[in-house]
Amino acid sequence: MFFLLRFVLLLSDLFAMLTQNAKASMNSTGKDADSSSTEFVSLATMREMLKMQERTFKDMFESLLSSVNMRIDTVVKSVAELKASLECSQQDIDDLMEAADAIDNMDKEH
Repeated sequence: MFFLLRFVLLLSDLFAMLTQNAKASMNSTGKDADSSSTEFVSLATMREMLKMQERTFKDMFESLLSSVNMRIDTVVKSVAELKASLECSQQDIDDLMEAADAIDNMDKEH
């Protein structure tokens, strides 16, 4: 569980860093602030890339949550089964203790 939380926080930090870098590298005209660069990305393209990254991040996060929920459901079911089994065993033990007490009482009478 700790690993999953750490992984999600790492990804969110990465997403924030990429978003800040993208915003910092774009000026008001939508061109790269570094004049020596020969590659340009339009603001619309950058926004679309960020949207795709956000969707991917959300899908991965939902997948992790789904996996964790399935595991928790499995644990809850196992605990419920163990509880039912222990209750049944306790009833059997109580019945056997009563039978043992009855046998002890018969032995004392004779």
